[in-house]
Amino acid sequence: MAQATQERQRAHAFSAAEKKRLIECVQESSDIIENKQTDKHSKKAKEDAWALVTKQFNEQSTNGNICTVKQLKTLYKNSKREANKHVAEDKVIIDNVPMFSF
Repeated sequence: MAQATQERQRAHAFSAAEKKRLIECVQESSDIIENKQTDKHSKKAKEDAWALVTKQFNEQSTNGNICTVKQLKTLYKNSKREANKHVAEDKVIIDNVPMFSF
């Protein structure tokens, strides 16, 4: 039983402009996308919101790359993680600065 192995083709790297465009598209539906509820209705609303974000993102594409919902969700999740990491690093730096009283 020899199965043909298919190599997964690597997606293109997102540019800074594409990342910014994704954030702008997500902001319009952020109240739905960032909702912490996981019930049936919220899940459906999130799926619809992501489908809309993906449609808007792909319509604005200038380089012809079409992205899937999964790719955009991953990019958004990674962007949020990186932003939170920078905020935490800034907080550590601020907390470690000695306070001088005059």
